[in-house]
Amino acid sequence: QQFVETALRVGLLAQGPVASLLELDIARSAVGPNHAGVRPAITDIDPGSGPATGGTAVTITGTDFGGSTGVTFDGVAATDFVVVSDTEITVTSPAHAAGAVDVIIQHPAGASDAAEFTYTPVPLISALPPDFGPVAGGTVVTITGSEFTDATGVTFDGTDGTSFTVDSDTQITVTSPAHALGAVDLIIERATGDSAPSTFTYRGAPTVSDL
Repeated sequence: QQFVETALRVGLLAQGPVASLLELDIARSAVGPNHAGVRPAITDIDPGSGPATGGTAVTITGTDFGGSTGVTFDGVAATDFVVVSDTEITVTSPAHAAGAVDVIIQHPAGASDAAEFTYTPVPLISALPPDFGPVAGGTVVTITGSEFTDATGVTFDGTDGTSFTVDSDTQITVTSPAHALGAVDLIIERATGDSAPSTFTYRGAPTVSDL
């Protein structure tokens, strides 16, 4: 709640048969717990890094967060923005290329100074030959792309592929496991962040019903 207080008052002594004091308010000011005129300040970001695919839940701590309208990562608006309190904001990082970026809180009184968040590289799949195979598994898939060094595995709908080999930073060879009929997500796993999913389709094999 705001309160209006007199900021400057001038008193004039009126002359006459009876002396009197005339008071005149020159200026008034609104006071109270309103942060509209104070820029927010960031003291910490936790965690300070996350995968380039985005989706990292980030907690920002500092001061004067009341009234904040959003958070940007290198100018891109974060999602799930919540002002928890005057000293805490939670957001989810958007996708961004690998590297350090500025995190800024938007506020009617002016944006905060920038804090740093680092996007870590994730594998990027550009091709998946072949992108289909039988439900029995056993298809040797050659995945091409980038940032494959230090990859730890490939999953087909959450099931680990077999015979997994990182041939180079741009190629991985893996054998599909058995799976039910249909399209599934193929994902390359890496400690710094998993790749975005690519589609691998399990197809039915022909069966003989009569001879």
